[in-house]
Formats: sequence, structure tokens, C-alpha cells
Amino acid sequence: MRAFEPDDIEQLTSLINVASVADDISMQMAPKEVVAMLDDPNVDRQDDVRATVRDREIVRYSMVIYWPSTERENQATVNGVVAAPHRNQGIGTELFEWGLSRATEKLRSAEEDLSAVCPGLCVRLAGGLALVLSQAPASSGAVLRRDASTA
Repeated sequence: MRAFEPDDIEQLTSLINVASVADDISMQMAPKEVVAMLDDPNVDRQDDVRATVRDREIVRYSMVIYWPSTERENQATVNGVVAAPHRNQGIGTELFEWGLSRATEKLRSAEEDLSAVCPGLCVRLAGGLALVLSQAPASSGAVLRRDASTA
């Protein structure tokens, strides 16, 4: 697993689109849409995006997006895609574990105290993984929950 590189845009776009077809999802992205997703102000490409490469081909990517808030729960979303031929080989598990660790790190770095960590929930969506970690604002107590309702 390595950090995302600028030259990965075309391969990442292809991975997302091929996985969508394989999973019977009618979502296709253009490279500029992938760039916009990665340029989200809550994403640091160097620290929050990872790719797994085999034979010079990206076979998996994962990304963590952190949304701090003083009005609602802080949230960190983990998402990713594994290429269909590489599924059921532990790549998704590695993706989930890295994303969970990174999302938890981002929540712990928030001003509010992260007082409880509950067991993880891994939800498979379209061959990828989706996870939301939330932390309530300090005024309502700090609780970390993993919720797939918005995934």
C-alpha cells in the first residue's frame, strides 16, 4: 500500500468505473470528477488516500474524509474500491484496517475528547467498503460510533 500519486488519476478513474460495472451500479466518473473528489478540502492526498499496486496497476484504493463540526458530530468517512479479480484475497481487509486507523487518528486529533471506541462495522458496498466514524461535540459527550447509514 502506498500514498496516492498524481499520475494515478486515470487508473483510479478506470478502477472505479470497472468496479461499478462489475457490481451492476450505474455510476461512471470522469477523471475531472475523481480529481474533484481528491481535492476535497477535507482530504489530504498524501495522508488520507492509499493505493495498492500490483504489476503497475492500481487494484485498490481507499480514502478517508474528515468533517470537523461544532454543530454536529465530527465525522470521518472511509471509502474504497477493490478490483473484482483481486477480491477475497484480504486486500479489502487491509483497506478497512488502514482506513479505520486513519479515521480514528483524525477523530482523536480533534479538540473534543474521544472517550469510547466501539467495535468496527465493515459494510461491503459495490465491491468496496464504506464506514462512517462519528464523534459528538463536547457539549453532548464524546462518543465514537461507526454507522453505515450514510454510506
